[in-house]
Amino acid sequence: IWNGSGYDVLFGFEAIRFTNKTISIAPVAGNVVQDDPDIVQHLTGKGTDDTFAIVGNSSLYQWGRTASGTGIVVWTVSPTDNTYDILTGFEKIQFADQTVDISGLVT
Repeated sequence: IWNGSGYDVLFGFEAIRFTNKTISIAPVAGNVVQDDPDIVQHLTGKGTDDTFAIVGNSSLYQWGRTASGTGIVVWTVSPTDNTYDILTGFEKIQFADQTVDISGLVT
């Protein structure tokens, strides 16, 4: 963890709690990228077992192919939240209630 005045190296932690959110850093199999619900992310997977992890349940989100068919767009169903994420090269989306295989959705 770093900021303008220095950094800290953490070992054995499962989460980092900030004043406005908690981010899980628990180890899991494969390459897992944690969603930041406050920003739009354009992410590219690094291998054949990449997972995009979202803290909420799957019923709060929708997902589908990008217009080009080469990636996946994930967005919330909330009428007040206009953030989304674009995933390229990811095989799974992990929600709090289930993990969804998205590897067959891209061309």
